[in-house]
Amino acid sequence: MKHFRCLLFCLVASCLLLSSLPQAQAEQTETVTCVASDETAGIETGWGSNYTAQWSKTSGSMRYGSLVIGQEWLSPAYLITRSYLIFDTTSIPEVLLSSAVLRLYKIDDLSTWDFNITVQNGQPSAPHVPVVEQDFDQSLYSGSGGSASSGDAPVFSWINITLNPVWVNTDGFTKLCLRCDKDISQTPPVTDMEFDVYEGGETLDPPHAPQLTVTYVEVEGAAGGPREDDWVPLSIPNLPLHARRVLEGVQQFIREHEQLRAVVGIGLIMVVGGVIIKWDRKGKRKLL
Repeated sequence: MKHFRCLLFCLVASCLLLSSLPQAQAEQTETVTCVASDETAGIETGWGSNYTAQWSKTSGSMRYGSLVIGQEWLSPAYLITRSYLIFDTTSIPEVLLSSAVLRLYKIDDLSTWDFNITVQNGQPSAPHVPVVEQDFDQSLYSGSGGSASSGDAPVFSWINITLNPVWVNTDGFTKLCLRCDKDISQTPPVTDMEFDVYEGGETLDPPHAPQLTVTYVEVEGAAGGPREDDWVPLSIPNLPLHARRVLEGVQQFIREHEQLRAVVGIGLIMVVGGVIIKWDRKGKRKLL
């Protein structure tokens, strides 16, 4: 019990001493832009006279090249098109992602009325890599990771969609479904054409391929993290001597008491300049 009280005191003391440090000394922002892979594709229903049946289809017909988003009505038949993006986001460090923006380059506007382009999530299972016909099934996707009006950008310009950074997968592929809001709400089109066209991953114009731009926070002096069997306090410039001694005491205490390492669990949490930082046993750092 004495050991637990001592450990608790050290952790609380380190948090109190370090939380007053200026945040600007501890972090900096970086930006990474990922370009969509050529596995991106669109899927359409094909023409059918029953809108509900079209909307509920669990597969569709593949269409490659440009990305088409929206619906069409050519009396008496309906057509629904959804598009899917695949990004390899393993180049993004496993740190706190502060923001993400999805950028699409519009090459044609065939909508009588503007609509909202909404990003939905089916990860980790959908869409597949590469996209398959069964990825059309609307029940595989949910939520809204971000949206923008199709009228936000004229033809031959970029439309920016602020994306929920939680949806970015730094361990593999980030996979997104793009639908119009009327499709999501199961609202039939009332005019002959209600869709827009954007460059896809297979474009012959690579600079205009879909882009995912991510901004993240990098902690200075913490690169590399601790070794697997070690606990290393952060190296912070100009850290007061008494604060450094507290951190060194926490490190030494955990080293000497293996049973407490199990109690602490997979990591040690510290507050540095207002940033909560967790060290795990595999030597990776995560900002919570």
